[in-house]
Amino acid sequence: MAWVLEESQGNESGKIKDRIATYLQGRGLDLGCGPWKISKNESFKDNCIGVDVFPGADVCENIADLDLFKDESFDYLFSSHALEDFFYTEAALLKWWSKIRVDGGLILYLPLTRLVAKDMGLENWADFYPNIGEHGGNPAHRQDLDPREVKRTMEHVGHAELEVYEIRCGGQEYSFLLIYKKLSSSALGLAKTVNVRTAPKAIVVRYGACGDMIQTGPVLRLLKEQGYYVILNMSNTSGSLEAIKNNPYIDEIAVQRRNQVNPANLQEYWEELATKCDRFVNLTGCVEDSLLIPDRNMYKAAAALREKAPEASDLDLMHLVIQQYRKMVGPKNYYDAHLERAGLSERGLNGELYFKLEEELPAIDFRQRHKDHFVILWSLAGSAYHKWYPWFHKVVDMVMVKIPEAVVVSVGEDACQLMERPESARCLPRAGKWKWRQSLVMTKYADLVIGAETGILNAAGCFPTPKITLLSHSTHDNLCKYWKNDYCLAPENTFCYPCHMLHYVHPVGVHCEQCGLTHKEHQDDVLYQYGEGIWSCPTIGIHEDAEGTTPFPLCQAQGIPPERVFNRIKEVYEVWKSKRLVEELATIP
Repeated sequence: MAWVLEESQGNESGKIKDRIATYLQGRGLDLGCGPWKISKNESFKDNCIGVDVFPGADVCENIADLDLFKDESFDYLFSSHALEDFFYTEAALLKWWSKIRVDGGLILYLPLTRLVAKDMGLENWADFYPNIGEHGGNPAHRQDLDPREVKRTMEHVGHAELEVYEIRCGGQEYSFLLIYKKLSSSALGLAKTVNVRTAPKAIVVRYGACGDMIQTGPVLRLLKEQGYYVILNMSNTSGSLEAIKNNPYIDEIAVQRRNQVNPANLQEYWEELATKCDRFVNLTGCVEDSLLIPDRNMYKAAAALREKAPEASDLDLMHLVIQQYRKMVGPKNYYDAHLERAGLSERGLNGELYFKLEEELPAIDFRQRHKDHFVILWSLAGSAYHKWYPWFHKVVDMVMVKIPEAVVVSVGEDACQLMERPESARCLPRAGKWKWRQSLVMTKYADLVIGAETGILNAAGCFPTPKITLLSHSTHDNLCKYWKNDYCLAPENTFCYPCHMLHYVHPVGVHCEQCGLTHKEHQDDVLYQYGEGIWSCPTIGIHEDAEGTTPFPLCQAQGIPPERVFNRIKEVYEVWKSKRLVEELATIP
């Protein structure tokens, strides 16, 4: 049978897709999906199965008969404009509820008809959906559903918490939205009551990687201490979930996959979120795009300057842009910027990480096995191109020869394995082998943490562990100002430092993490947008070898030579050795 859709039977789920984006995590069912399944499949563990009686669905099945699926096997169940097609609402809801796991969600998006809206006392009742039998209504509808009655029915269906209840009218919407969280197993036979949250609700939006989430920690704690029920709306970016795991100041996490909400709709999405809580804190752009500027903005600024100075070189134009950025950013601190954007008066706070004892025990055991060693934890790379240090091997060579007690543990994501040294008694390559949490907890127990401006260094900033941050685009005041035992190194004799830029231009053949383009595609795109001579970044590609130009960031490759890093390591090592001597003397009777 081909799809036959009247105008009133259009893509209803598309109207609510952005609003429910954070609830579509894990394995889900879309009941009555039509040709517009609510979420695309990304992996076996993160997929949505569309069920409908019409061809084109993943499973052609009556949505009232879900015996094909195992009970409590889905993280969410979504249904748009389908429940009204049944005479027996409670029977359908009981079947649907049985397929949802504990802590999973039931998302119902249902038409609100004019008579029901009028009975509810809504002044704009005439703007809602036609009643059964009226012109323009769907002839398949069997009920004019009342949201009050659906909520009463849910009290008999399961042990649930009502998370969202919205009457949605305007912008071609004429519906109501209900989202329930399943609190206990259907098989337990517990009292079937709906809990309603009473504490004021604060929604904190922060998209970013591990370091960004660590910097957000103080905001979450302070809001919780003020009595809010704290919901964190975040992206599942590199290390982000691991950075907020076990945080006692987060009541609820709303994860949003990349591009799950169309970037063009984000502002509208945030504006609506703000109406659903007592306090809305949007930390988007509090550091990136304001204190750290993507390189594409540099190209735009340089293109504008070229119109005023057509004879200027790329290098001169970039220098002028960087000078503008320095004046704009100055010594502003990233942690303070989060607090300021949140409307909080506190300043001078560090990041926060929380570990359970079972997470710390392996690190304690590792320390015990290396109790006589000077343990160096080295973070090999971060989320942007300039966050890696090209002289890692040279520094480690010097450490191996001149600091016999040293053990170097290198960490990072799977790709960092290409940068590691072979394993030995004193060199332990753990990139891709240690999970994010293992690396994060080790920043608390190592004798020294080294790396560029990465999430691992932000983690070390939470603890008094000595750390050497190899600065690239930030200054000490921007990043390390409040850290204890900070031994950061800033690039020297480098015209572009600090640039306050995020570099996403990669070498030929390597895809940009920001947009997926190759270096050549970046070149063509930037030339098209900003004109000849603007795309090339003079801070990359400074070293010539037999193969030609080697694309190293200038600030790391030239501004922080290996001798400077080793001398700073030796400085920390001497302090460590002195402390050990004091401890040994204290044990002498």
